[in-house]
Amino acid sequence: MRILWIETISDLGGAQCSLYEACTRLAANPKIELAVALPRGELADRLKTAGVKTFEINAIRPRLKGFGLFGMLASLFQSTAPLKRAIYQFSPDIIHANSTIAHLATAPMVKDIPMILHLRDIRVPRQLFRKIADHSAAIVCVSEEVEHFIARILPMRYFSKVQKIANGIDTERFVPGDKAAAREKFKLPQNVPIIGMAAHLIPWKRHHVFVRAAALILEKFPDAHFVIAGQLMRRENRSVEKSLHGLIGKLELTDRVHWITDCNDLEHLYPAFDLLLHPAIGEPFGRVVCEAMACGIPVVAAIPGGPEEIINDGVNGILVEDGRSPDLADAAIRLLENPDKLAAFAAKTRSAVLKRFDRSRVATELADLYEKILHQYKDWSEDDEFGRH
Repeated sequence: MRILWIETISDLGGAQCSLYEACTRLAANPKIELAVALPRGELADRLKTAGVKTFEINAIRPRLKGFGLFGMLASLFQSTAPLKRAIYQFSPDIIHANSTIAHLATAPMVKDIPMILHLRDIRVPRQLFRKIADHSAAIVCVSEEVEHFIARILPMRYFSKVQKIANGIDTERFVPGDKAAAREKFKLPQNVPIIGMAAHLIPWKRHHVFVRAAALILEKFPDAHFVIAGQLMRRENRSVEKSLHGLIGKLELTDRVHWITDCNDLEHLYPAFDLLLHPAIGEPFGRVVCEAMACGIPVVAAIPGGPEEIINDGVNGILVEDGRSPDLADAAIRLLENPDKLAAFAAKTRSAVLKRFDRSRVATELADLYEKILHQYKDWSEDDEFGRH
């Protein structure tokens, strides 16, 4: 079976890393001939290096502000020739859209090819989502959080299309490492508490909450240092970066907060942390939570959101309802004050990820889904009277 994935963003974010993990495993399946249509960039380079067939298409990143829904749709349908050419040349049995934007860009070009929507976000255009669901053979949700989102916005008749396949990570890449060596590599101080946050500069990731929590942690641990690993993904978020720098200066944390913008190889950074703080509310999944835990780093995460499905509260991490800065800081302080408990959490993090979030499981479940969809479409095409059931 021939599977064509569509990705319309050139930046290497969480959704793109998850695509890479899935596709490199799927490409090893002898039953699958796989290709990815995507813009040029680091993800394309990595896929090529891994031996995955790629087609170059234009990057499409519609802005939901300014021109609203009309502007978003207009930007989707401009310069689509490379995408049409990729579909024609590869002639896929199934098209797998890695986002709602990828689905919206592709759906008008295909009629008889089943499409899968991989829903990795809950910040999607609700006005169009029922139309997207109508044109999807399946909707893959990356977490219970995303499943609950769909249940709120779609009628029950669509639920048969929904399947949860949690993201997977490369547990051979994200492994426990040497703390001292990691700190030396990133020029971080030795023998002090280091609390990290890993997220690109997007408003809903709530970096400001992390910074305010850092100021409170310093009151109890005056030698502590903090790391923000992430970069500016979109020009419209420059105000986030500016205000964050302003807050760090206002709270007199300039010499305590370390910025690491080259964060595509976080497996080398996580071992430097004593703790990962994840303040995002409504996180669709929480890839960095899985990655840090695979490296043996306990996590304090805000909820509601995807981390509820990853962390066993009070066993290998702490979940904080509503994720306010004082509550996140309090949870971190309680762990830092109890090294034995912190070590006990750390000892249980990796096994939890290995059991449920290894990328091999994702590839197996996706391959099963492909076969199921092709079987359904074969049945529909053989229905003499209606063409489809």
